[in-house]
Amino acid sequence: RKYGTVIFVNGCFWHGHKHCEKGRRRPKTRKDWWENKIKNTQKRDLRKTVELLGLGWQVITIWECQLTVTEVDETFKKLVRKLRDFKT
Repeated sequence: RKYGTVIFVNGCFWHGHKHCEKGRRRPKTRKDWWENKIKNTQKRDLRKTVELLGLGWQVITIWECQLTVTEVDETFKKLVRKLRDFKT
């Protein structure tokens, strides 16, 4: 609240992250069901983000793949910069 920020930490598979392999991979069974499930999750994510932005919140999404051993330090540096730079 102090920083006027909402941080979502999304699983790449469940939220259909387009920029990593986990997010693009789909199970081989019930393909239509999974595609609908993930698309509905993405629609909800967008709807909630727009809603929060409209209320004046900064919205930051951190993806599961950004929390790997090789990425986590850079991810947190970027997060801190965004928190410091945001003006409510």
